Amino acid sequence: MHSETTTFHFNRIQQPKVREILVTRSAIILAICLFITLIFVIIFCVVPGKRL
Repeated sequence: MHSETTTFHFNRIQQPKVREILVTRSAIILAICLFITLIFVIIFCVVPGKRL
């Protein structure tokens, strides 16, 4: 895992605890985004269109 210092310049994260925190945080954010997307897809599939 790398940390971006300036535009397109990356440093490797050395501390395992920091890496673990960042991986956990990114997994949680990804899960939240997928969950919200799934909710919107279900809502728009269930609600009938006006021109049916």
